[in-house]
Amino acid sequence: MRMKIMAAALLAAGISVSVAQAATDGGGGNLTISGSIVQPPCSIHPSSVDQLVELGAVSSSTINGGKVGRKVPFEIKLQDCDAPSTVRVSIWGVEDKYDSTLLHLGSGTATGAGIAFFDSTESQIKLGENSRDIQVPIGDFTLALSAALKGNSTDSVAEPGPFSSTATFKLEYN
Repeated sequence: MRMKIMAAALLAAGISVSVAQAATDGGGGNLTISGSIVQPPCSIHPSSVDQLVELGAVSSSTINGGKVGRKVPFEIKLQDCDAPSTVRVSIWGVEDKYDSTLLHLGSGTATGAGIAFFDSTESQIKLGENSRDIQVPIGDFTLALSAALKGNSTDSVAEPGPFSSTATFKLEYN
């Protein structure tokens, strides 16, 4: 009897091994699904969440003495706004050490300036402060903003060199 059980066990093991060897492993992977459920009247379009705003090459003479250089537009696209509302935009990041309303230039060798942000009426959005109220209709809506280099004091002299900085925007609905 013991021999029959052992033979049956070996036979079953052989069958399961041959079946396992017959299947070819094609690999696998993981899926990460992300998003968020929000309560504000609008959601931010995915293309607006992470952006690169390229200010390009700016002549130091255009920003010396606290002047504002060429403004480069960028957008924050809102979608699925389900009720008319107002929104305020704020920009957060490391402050310039001479002008706390400006974003520090970050890494690189350029000095004597910071990065200023503006709303669609050309009003500066001071770093860490809310913009004016912006009316948001039902549906999709685009917030038109811009960024520019600005001399960080009235007697500043911008030193040439590259820079790279990072900021975060936040929206506050009323």
